Amino acid sequence: MATIDLAEFDTTAVRAAVSKIRKCASALSEGTRPRIQTISSGIQANLEGETATALENRVGDLRADVNTLVGSMNGLCNALSKYADDLERMAQELKKQLS
Repeated sequence: MATIDLAEFDTTAVRAAVSKIRKCASALSEGTRPRIQTISSGIQANLEGETATALENRVGDLRADVNTLVGSMNGLCNALSKYADDLERMAQELKKQLS
């Protein structure tokens, strides 16, 4: 019977990366969103007119950028987790087929 040399993979490393990315996303979300809200409240309380509008627009852009980044990081984690699951499932299936 011929042997097949399967490429080695390390799903533990993939899952460790997922954990680190999730922690970064959480820290970004928990640390940045409240600060953005504080800045927005300060603008509303202390400024008016075109300056306030321009700053509020920029803060809104920043809020959207943070939301996009956090969402992308979470999406990446989901994709990497699925990748690790798929690798493990395929390895098990190949093992069964080869034995």
